[in-house]
This record gives sequence, structure tokens and C-alpha cells, in this order.
Amino acid sequence: MRSSEALAVAEAVVCAVEAWEVLQPLPEGKKRGHRRADQRASLVVATGALVADLLRQTNPKGQAGWVWRQLGNNTFKDTPFGAELFRALITGMKGTELIQVAPHENRFKAIDWGDGQITTYNTGTATRFRATPALLEIVQGHGIAVTATRPHFRRPPPIRNLSLKATTEWHRGRRYEGESMSVPDNETTHALRARVHSINVFLDTVEIAGANLDGLHRGFNMGDHPDFAWNKGGRLYAHGRSSYQQIKAASRLDILLNGQEVCEIDIRASYLTLLHGLTGTPFHPGQDPYRVEGRDRDIIKAWITASIGAGRPLERWPDRIVKDFADGRRIDLEAYAPVAAVADAACSKYPLLHELERVGLSWADLMFWESEAIIATMEGLMEQGIPSLPVHDSLLVPWRATKTTEELLVKNYRKLAKVTPLLKATTGDWDL
Repeated sequence: MRSSEALAVAEAVVCAVEAWEVLQPLPEGKKRGHRRADQRASLVVATGALVADLLRQTNPKGQAGWVWRQLGNNTFKDTPFGAELFRALITGMKGTELIQVAPHENRFKAIDWGDGQITTYNTGTATRFRATPALLEIVQGHGIAVTATRPHFRRPPPIRNLSLKATTEWHRGRRYEGESMSVPDNETTHALRARVHSINVFLDTVEIAGANLDGLHRGFNMGDHPDFAWNKGGRLYAHGRSSYQQIKAASRLDILLNGQEVCEIDIRASYLTLLHGLTGTPFHPGQDPYRVEGRDRDIIKAWITASIGAGRPLERWPDRIVKDFADGRRIDLEAYAPVAAVADAACSKYPLLHELERVGLSWADLMFWESEAIIATMEGLMEQGIPSLPVHDSLLVPWRATKTTEELLVKNYRKLAKVTPLLKATTGDWDL
């Protein structure tokens, strides 16, 4: 909580919960106790944290989204309040109809590793909550607009804004993520941290409605590689649960930046574009880089993306891709699109794909140059007072800054990789 108004909201909610608790019947023989001053202070802190999360998931139209949390005792080790107190808060806010509660369920999360691999894992059981109109009425009654909550409920920029991992390995078709490595303290890392810190400080002044952002950090990969020189990986990732990077693409277009509707500018086939630019190979993708005459676009894209991720042309379909098409398209991929035929079609349009092993540019190398172009674009926008949010190979910006952003992206791709990217601007249910 960062304002007196936020504290007043938390106090109002706690008072409502306490009034409700007094009216609840007690088991026979049990006396009603009173919270100590320190326990009540912790309850106010817990309430402020929960209300902040609930408001982050409420869009500018006042439509509440779900917040999830595990409620087991061991999940509260790093919080300033305990599990029992938080569960009492949930019970009381549900009883006063300030939140809706959905019973715990298995939660699954997908990770896009940036190398053509997407892994889904089970985060365990979690209970979901969302704000009710009654809670939003309390918030607004204390002078806080649902579209302007960050000055009241926001966390300071994160201290950890640089991370490093070892090389990811595959064994018998199973992915083993590279272990975390310590980040050395030297001139290079100081400069890298300073760039991320300046972005975080700027974004901390931006009013972001309809999404959660607790700061960005830059994650590097393959730190144990002989050629590593802070030049592998390097994407910007958002801190916090349910950040704007984790919500669906359509929902991202409901975000407001300083009260302005946004546009998402996507770099089409970014790795394929950079691969050609960094090797000095002419690149003329047309309107859709993955469109090859006579071939299924999605299958061509899957082959190209996976080949670049593997660093060599695919000679057989990985099981995960076969399963994806079987589940999503109900087709037998190996029978419908033999990998050799797809490889020939893709390489006929982009002969450089035959040379992936010789070229030696890994997905982590390409991600680095992509991240450099995106960060340079964000810095250029910052100089003009324009906010932007990175989403891997795209940027969310106020729609009035669409042209400026596109010009900066083209400029930075040309500067860093000597290639002109193909861009696509997407808006919500309104026109530019």
C-alpha cells in the first residue's frame, strides 16, 4: 500500500470482516477471542496485498478477473502474515460478499522457452478469488479509480533485475532446464542492470490499468557455454503472478497505459528475420513469412520454428509437435505432412535453413539480438515519454505511438542486424 487512500480501503475491509465474524455462531464451549494489535496489523497488510492483486486483475471496464493462490501453510513462509490469518480473511471477505471464491483446482502453466519449445507444467492446487461490485464500490468510495490503482497499490522496482541460467539439455525427449547461475559483479553486469533499472523506474510512473506489472528482469541463458559473453538470451520478463505477459493476447488489448488504449506491435518471424540479417542473406518474406504455396502455413511455421530452435533442419517430427497437431487439429501429422516434404518446401523458400548447423546461430543468439532491438526501441520511446511493455517478440504501446514504435523497431533491426523486419499492429475492437 502506497497511499493513505489504500490504507483506508484495507481498514474498511478489515472492519467489515470483523463485524461479520462477530455475528457468526461459535462451537459450543468455545469463547470468542480478540486479535492482538500485531495480529490485526498483519491482517491489514494481508488485506492490502489481496485487494491490490484483485484490482490488478480488474479491467478498465470494471470486469473482475481471477486471482489464484495456494493456501497451504508452507506457501506463506516468505509473507508478513500467516496462512491461518489469510484463510480467515478469505472466509470473512467471502461472507461479506466482497469476493467470490472458487474451490481449489489443479493449475497448469505454459512456458514458452523461446527456442520453439513450449512446456506445460502443473503448479499444484490453488484457490481462485475475484472482486465483487461491493469491493469495487469500497475502493471507489475512498477516491481510488479502478483504472488508476498503481499510485495506491504498487511495489517498488525489483532489486533482482538480471538472471542467468546454464544450458538447457534434452535426454530421451525430456527437457531439463538449465540451472540458475550466480551473476558476477563487474562492469558488464552493472551496465546491464542499469538499463533494466532505468526501464523499471520509468514504468513505475506509468498508470497501467487492466494488468499486473511488478517490474521487469532480464534473463540470460547458456551461461556455461564457452562462447558466452552476455550475448545469449536476454529477454525481458515480467515479475509477479498473473503479469500482463501471462494473460491472453486478446485480453492484453484491454490494457490502458496512462489511460490510453493500446496496440500490440508484433515482429513477424523475428528469429527467421534475424537469421537472414546476421548472415547477410537477402530476406524477402512477403506479407506472411510462413506462407508457402501449396503447404499448410501452421505446419511450415512449426517446422521452421523447431528447426531454428534445434539449430539444424528437422529430420523427424518431435513427439510434442505430433501431439499438438493431433490434439488441436485432429490430424496424423506424419501421414498428413511427411517431414521431408515439409523441409523441402520450407528450404525452397529459405535456402539458408539448409545451412543452420554451418551458420551456428542458436536460438539464444537470435533471442539476444531480438532483445537488444526491443530494449533499444523501449529506450527510444522513453526519451519521448512514451511507455511500452515487452511481450517477448512484440511491444504493447499506446495506439497513438504506433507509427513511432514501428519506425524505431525498423531502425534498430537495421542497425543491429542489417535487416528490415515485417511488423503487424493489432488493436482491440476499435480501429486505428
